[in-house]
Amino acid sequence: MKKSFFVVIIFLSRIIILYFTAPGSSGAELIPVDPDADAHHKEISVKRGEIFTIRLKGSGWYLNRYDSNNLAFKLRTVHSEYTDFTIHPVGEEPAYLFFSYLDKDMYIRVNIDPRIRSEVEEMLNDGGGMNEKKEDMPPEINEVPVESPGDGDEETVIDSGTEIDELPDDVEAEYLKTETESSVITKDEIKKETSPGKKMPDAEDMYYITKDKEIVKIPSVNEESEYRKGVEAFNNDELEKAAEHVLDYLSNCVSCVYKDNARFIAAEIYIKQENEEKTMIFLDKLIDFGNLEYKMKAGRIKADLNYEADKFEDALEGYKTLLLYDGNNVEVLKNTGDIYYMFKDYENALANYELGMENGLAADEVYFRMALMYDSAGKLKDLEKAYRYYRFITEMSPEFKHYQEAKQRVQFMEKNFFNYE
Repeated sequence: MKKSFFVVIIFLSRIIILYFTAPGSSGAELIPVDPDADAHHKEISVKRGEIFTIRLKGSGWYLNRYDSNNLAFKLRTVHSEYTDFTIHPVGEEPAYLFFSYLDKDMYIRVNIDPRIRSEVEEMLNDGGGMNEKKEDMPPEINEVPVESPGDGDEETVIDSGTEIDELPDDVEAEYLKTETESSVITKDEIKKETSPGKKMPDAEDMYYITKDKEIVKIPSVNEESEYRKGVEAFNNDELEKAAEHVLDYLSNCVSCVYKDNARFIAAEIYIKQENEEKTMIFLDKLIDFGNLEYKMKAGRIKADLNYEADKFEDALEGYKTLLLYDGNNVEVLKNTGDIYYMFKDYENALANYELGMENGLAADEVYFRMALMYDSAGKLKDLEKAYRYYRFITEMSPEFKHYQEAKQRVQFMEKNFFNYE
């Protein structure tokens, strides 16, 4: 009996020691994130049950939205130069975290690996590593249920009903909030506004506190599902169905990870439906608020649509903006030169055409226009350059539009101005 008693004491002591030294229990893995360097998107891998901390560069970040089925938000800590978020991976499916701060967003995809069986579980499954046989152990030890570390109640989780007094004194707590309706609430204010009689919200839902100190639930929507349904319908040329899903996604999304592409798809839908007004609405949103890639795509489409509709002044403004970001785009340089030529701004027309030629532009229409501008009276007159561009055309196919005109001009200039063998 004495021996069994000591065996039990030793066994329980080893369990306690291993439990509090197991990975993820004594300290969370720190994952630093720089939203600017990481291009506002990052992918990480963690183990289920092992708590980790996201450290975002900058003070004031908040958790806008996250996958509450696979992740549990535990604590937000604000420092002068960064913001920490302690997260507990409780599921095994790929999950996401979406952070916001002023006009910045940061999306983190979290790949959760199944947690490796801990030493505590190994001990419990093999009798603690001792040579005692199970049948010799006291009955109450045999019947102790195995409980994995980290599966118990969350500690210091603001969103799951934790007492505010459990938070460290130097930590400010705030509910997750929207960009326009919420404010930072300290732990004392939260305690005052939520007690007595006000139950703190459960961790699996998203909440924020408004300026009027009301706890408001953010409706849960399956954002990715709506977006992907819209993409699938668009690829199948089911425009009405695609518009329904994409617009539903844009109207209800919270994290809005695919917002730019959804707006781009909406614009393409309305282009196909020849709805100019709605097309321009979505293109303008991308130009004003999209990332650089979509800003450029939308700007090009809008400028081309204006060019095709003979709205040359609007098209020119669009092309000039595009050239600020990509000054060597051959097609944009050509279209810009064409508009200046139509406006009889020959100096700017030549500048764009020549830059286009330096980057590979080759078209008899452009060569002929450049030859005419250099062959005209005025400060731009340069007969040698005019002759060179006429010759370019004559060296091309005789089927080119201006071949005969260029040939006649070359013959005239060689006879009267230049002595070429």
